[in-house]
Amino acid sequence: MSNGIEIGKLIFGAITSNEELHSIVGDKVFPIIAEPETDFPFITYSRSNIYVVNQSKDGWFNDEASFNIQIIDEDYMQSCHIANLVRQLFENNAITGSDMKVYNIRMTGISEMWSENAYIQSLSFSCNID
Repeated sequence: MSNGIEIGKLIFGAITSNEELHSIVGDKVFPIIAEPETDFPFITYSRSNIYVVNQSKDGWFNDEASFNIQIIDEDYMQSCHIANLVRQLFENNAITGSDMKVYNIRMTGISEMWSENAYIQSLSFSCNID
C-alpha cells in the first residue's frame, strides 16, 4: 500500500530545502492556509486527490495523486517568478522520502487571481506514488 495520503510532507520538504525558494519566502510554507497576519510572500500547498492505479490480489501498491501549490505575494512579477521556481522544482522530477517515492510529476494547470491585496499563482500537479 502506498503512503500517498502523506504526500504533504514531501511537498513541504522539497520547497523548504530549495535554497532559492528559501531565500525568497523563508520558512513561510504552510499546508492549506497561512495565518492571517503572515507577511508576503508565502506558499501554501494541499493534496486534492488520490486514487489507486495498480492493484493485485494482495492489495494496491501504486497511487496517482494530484496536489496544488499556491504562491501568494503583493508583487505580481515576484509571484510569477516564485511560481516558475516551484514548477522547475517539481515538474519532471522525483521526490523520495523514507516511506514513499513521488515521481512522474507533471503540471496539469496554472491559474492566477487577486484576493485580499495579493496576487495568487495556483499551480496544479499530478504524480504517481509508490
